[in-house]
Amino acid sequence: MIEEEFRNYLAAFNGCSSWADVEPLFDAVFHPKLRVVLPDGVLNRDGWAKVVRRHLSSGTVLELLELERQGDGLFYATRIRLDDGTRLEPFTQALLENEQVIRIEPSVPEEYAQLFFCVGECVG
Repeated sequence: MIEEEFRNYLAAFNGCSSWADVEPLFDAVFHPKLRVVLPDGVLNRDGWAKVVRRHLSSGTVLELLELERQGDGLFYATRIRLDDGTRLEPFTQALLENEQVIRIEPSVPEEYAQLFFCVGECVG
């Protein structure tokens, strides 16, 4: 069930997990055609994986505040603490295809952009 897999994936951002710990969760949750909407473009799955690895290595901590399934979407709110002390609470919609996340659309893309950067995998 995608909700449980998604919760497990988010819970892995505990400040101690490595990419080796998270990669199987990442593969289970994210569709091969994943797109993440940012204010200046769209990040693909490979770019998302690089961002995830960066946050894991820097000790980013994430707390899931709310998760709700509505049809082909997951709506979730998180509390995030970055390595520089920045704290964010983005609200996001994840669109599903075949019980995997295929598109991530933050409610405020500019806020989400503080978390992620394009790493050469941005697409139009």
